[in-house]
Amino acid sequence: MKLKGDLKNKFAVGSVVELFSGKEVIRQELIPSRGFQSSIDYVMTFGIGTKKIDSLQVIWPNGKTQIIKKVALNTTINLSIANATSDYVFKTTVSKPLLMEVKSNWVAHKENDFIDFDYEGLISKMLSQEGPSLAVGDVNGDGNEDVFVGGAKGQAGKVYLNKGTNFSITTQTPLEADAGFEDTAASFLDVDGDGDLDLFVGAGGNERTTPENFKNRLYLNNGKGVFAKSNTAIPSASTNISVIAPYDFDQDGDVDIFVGSRSMPGVYGIDPKHLLLENDGKGNFTNVIDKKAFKLNATGMITDAVWEDMDSDGKKDLIIVGDWLAPQIFKNTGRRLAVFKSNLTEYTGFWNSVQCVDLNNDGKKDLILGNKGTNTAYRATAKNPMRLFTNDFDSNGTIEQITTRTIDGKDMPINLKQELAKQIPSIKKKNLSYGDYAKKSIQEIFSAEVITNSLQKNAVIQESIIAINKGNGKFEIQIMPQEVQLSSVNASCVLDVNKDGNLDIILGGNQYEFKPQFGRLDASHGSVLLGNKKGKYSLLSYSKSGLFITGEVQKMKVIKTKNKAVSFVAVLNNSTPKLFTINE
Repeated sequence: MKLKGDLKNKFAVGSVVELFSGKEVIRQELIPSRGFQSSIDYVMTFGIGTKKIDSLQVIWPNGKTQIIKKVALNTTINLSIANATSDYVFKTTVSKPLLMEVKSNWVAHKENDFIDFDYEGLISKMLSQEGPSLAVGDVNGDGNEDVFVGGAKGQAGKVYLNKGTNFSITTQTPLEADAGFEDTAASFLDVDGDGDLDLFVGAGGNERTTPENFKNRLYLNNGKGVFAKSNTAIPSASTNISVIAPYDFDQDGDVDIFVGSRSMPGVYGIDPKHLLLENDGKGNFTNVIDKKAFKLNATGMITDAVWEDMDSDGKKDLIIVGDWLAPQIFKNTGRRLAVFKSNLTEYTGFWNSVQCVDLNNDGKKDLILGNKGTNTAYRATAKNPMRLFTNDFDSNGTIEQITTRTIDGKDMPINLKQELAKQIPSIKKKNLSYGDYAKKSIQEIFSAEVITNSLQKNAVIQESIIAINKGNGKFEIQIMPQEVQLSSVNASCVLDVNKDGNLDIILGGNQYEFKPQFGRLDASHGSVLLGNKKGKYSLLSYSKSGLFITGEVQKMKVIKTKNKAVSFVAVLNNSTPKLFTINE
């Protein structure tokens, strides 16, 4: 198909061509750009095999349309925008969507100006822009769940009081005073046993600054939703905090906290420390991770965590996911957390989120696991995994990270030669040409001793999945629909959206801040998966779901009110939070 546009758009870029074969529609959009400084031919090619084409339709960029009834196969069809005279009318059935966006007075999250690549030249994505944090809970005791949304560095977090039909912004002087922190994780919990919810906020980001900038903070509630900063010293790991998960793991009547870390600021690939904070009942915390969860401390780069009872023993266990990690379960014995064996340990990936809920009504908790998606320049599979090698490769005191993909059984660096040479100048001498560099695995570029001494991680799956709990550590893996895999899944929540008695899954995602050669993940506008009684899920179209979010969704949570109205909030990086409710 060769299209001729007008003077302003000579090649008719943006045109849509649809081929009709019975009930099947084969569709292409003329978008020739393919990443950084690359393009494809303007001639559109359709491979239709033995299909019979009834007709074709061209939807031109100027809103005109053209229909061709007789379509010859194995030929080039030439069409011009000048011959299109009919206006295109989008045909749709008017139906009431299941979800509706609610207007609100949320304050937009605004990232501070920091470029990770200036300090870590070999990473593919910026870690400094993975906020904001989100917490939901009834802080003033009126029966309506309220919301905390964290701020970026230089921006104070906000507490929004739920009035039942709308939200009001409160003035919280302690939060304003702590605007210098980047709020990357948060949770409401009653730390001192006085019956109201306090606020625990974790700091993060990827800037290598003083430990003071990464302190965990505790704000005590006066019972009316007004917070004062606690004077109690809270243990901190001086890391980029990703998740705060409260639960009374030792069953002594007070709330303890797991604090998971995403990364070491400015040193991607090095395993950060995590915290298991034991509460004395008065809001004083002691880090007991080495004593009661030693193996958890060495897990890796954790992105999300949740407490749920996975073995039906009455005690909630800790489920974690992370970057270059497999989903892991730590069994709660009541005294310590121990590794719980499951088949999930086979699925190392780039996991962003975990949600735990009984999806098929069998009494066992299942998992909703958000991953990177498959719409990427490089893809990790079980046969051809991706690997991360972390080391001071040239012994100059600076840590480097080299990512590889498997080609013909060899670990081939995905970093460009000039990128690697900028960080490790010896590469220039070892590889005199780009051709030489392109053929060499990381094991051929560096000595066996250097490779052996490197911290190595691998990934074998990029699909977002549902893991159905079969008991005894066995999970049935369901790959989410193909449309979901077009972008990352960063967050999820569950609601009975269509009120059929079955839980449905709401997903949000996208990741923008990649280097240009990798492209950004921006193909998601949120997804709704409708469930049935057997725990099987099907994708609902945007027009039927009513869910359409543009931007990077980082967190999602359900909000409940005393009148049993249900909504959910999605917080976005560098944008305004979105509030949705079921369309009654």
